[in-house]
Amino acid sequence: MPARRILPTFTLAIVLATPSVAMAARDPDAPRPWGKGTMMPTFGFGLGLGREATQIGFGLGFRYFVAGGLGLGLSLSNSITIFSESLKSEYPGLTKRIPTNIFRITPSAQYVFYRSRWFSPYVHAGVGPSFLNNKGGTLGHWVAGPGAYIGIGGPVYLNVGVDFSSMFPAGKCDRAYRYAGEGGDVQFKGYCGFSWGPNIGIVVSFGGRSTKRAPPPSSPPRNPMPDVFDAPSPASPPPEPPAQEVPPVEETPPVETAPVETPPAETPPTPAGPPSEAPPGSLAPVPVPG
Repeated sequence: MPARRILPTFTLAIVLATPSVAMAARDPDAPRPWGKGTMMPTFGFGLGLGREATQIGFGLGFRYFVAGGLGLGLSLSNSITIFSESLKSEYPGLTKRIPTNIFRITPSAQYVFYRSRWFSPYVHAGVGPSFLNNKGGTLGHWVAGPGAYIGIGGPVYLNVGVDFSSMFPAGKCDRAYRYAGEGGDVQFKGYCGFSWGPNIGIVVSFGGRSTKRAPPPSSPPRNPMPDVFDAPSPASPPPEPPAQEVPPVEETPPVETAPVETPPAETPPTPAGPPSEAPPGSLAPVPVPG
């Protein structure tokens, strides 16, 4: 039979927000989104259209950011395949022999490597089990892809991304989608191989304890270690003026002088006077008048 192909699936994710965070997001100084503690409960709906089958999917999920930009999540999804009437008439018992329902559990991680209220690109990846009905057994699946959150206003963002996915192991998956009929086995393709699809939705974040961006300093610090390099230096005395050169004094030879002879001093004569008084204690003669 011709290969069946599912068209890309569009997913819508809606997250509730608190009014206080909505007001904070309008503030230009509000914290950056996707910080530590941000919570993102999600609801998804997908639709895949094909010529021979239609696939409808829906799911629930929750993501918690354990660090700035790094979120860990868990999602539960279920997809239902509805085959066309012409296909079911061509292959009797088709809906009982190959899986028509897939239930997936997907732990995942997401990293927003540039956090902005207007444009936040991210990458995400997840892997988990897939449970198939109609004895299809349990398979594994993985999903990964890039995307971006585009700010619309306040805490509301438009999520635009591309998801790549596949189920494994391929051999077991092919056996699950092999129809064994009276005319022989028929392999239904398009379920087990590599596939891709757009991931588009609305996201509203809330919570988080992200710190605000530090404002740029008005001027760079003069020195990061003022106690070592900026210690005030002791005042130094003003520089001394240069010493003036004094011309050497010429020595004058001494003048020789002739010695001057001084005449001996003459002793003046002693004038005659009255007799000297007798020394005290002695008897002097007293003239007697005649």
